[in-house]
Amino acid sequence: MALHSFTSAPQKRPLKHRPLPVGVLQAFAADELGMGALLRFRSLMVQQGHSVQVARMCFDKLYAYERIASAHATESEPLRRLALELFQAYHRRDEMRQTLAS
Repeated sequence: MALHSFTSAPQKRPLKHRPLPVGVLQAFAADELGMGALLRFRSLMVQQGHSVQVARMCFDKLYAYERIASAHATESEPLRRLALELFQAYHRRDEMRQTLAS
């Protein structure tokens, strides 16, 4: 078996900056908040008779805070604790974004 040698190095192509697909952005935002926490939140909310759109929780701050407030008003102690944790995570995320923007 003959080995072929390559006389030229592979050419590097310039990187093109393209916007990230929506799915990638959603995954990044969800990871920033904690996908596991968001999924647990949705599950606990469903048990209390409330719906939650996880993707919307990542991008719509008003929606997220409304869902968190609804969760905090339930009788479920685990859901109220998780709502507080998510509220703190959103608050930290907002502070970080403001710091990076300045």
